[in-house]
Amino acid sequence: MRVERADIDSVKQRLEALKRKAGASSKAVEAPRVSVMEEYQKRLQKEEEEKQDFKRRRKEEKKKQQEQKSNESVKGDVEGEGEDELQQMLGFNGFGSSKKK
Repeated sequence: MRVERADIDSVKQRLEALKRKAGASSKAVEAPRVSVMEEYQKRLQKEEEEKQDFKRRRKEEKKKQQEQKSNESVKGDVEGEGEDELQQMLGFNGFGSSKKK
């Protein structure tokens, strides 16, 4: 079996064909990579937003709990003041303690 010897023109044609083939396949490969990167960035951004939203909601819940506790303590103080006034009107100073305030 005899192999034909290649001349310069056939080599140039072969190289051009390979460049076109490689260029077409690389364009097809590059397009999905860009979209994959965009999807990844969007996913990261979405996760970051969810994390910030979670922190914000948690902070609001803590603030509500603190307000409820402060409201309860204010109510307790008001009730305690009424008891103190009643004790003073009846002449009670306390529950038998000998210490003076």
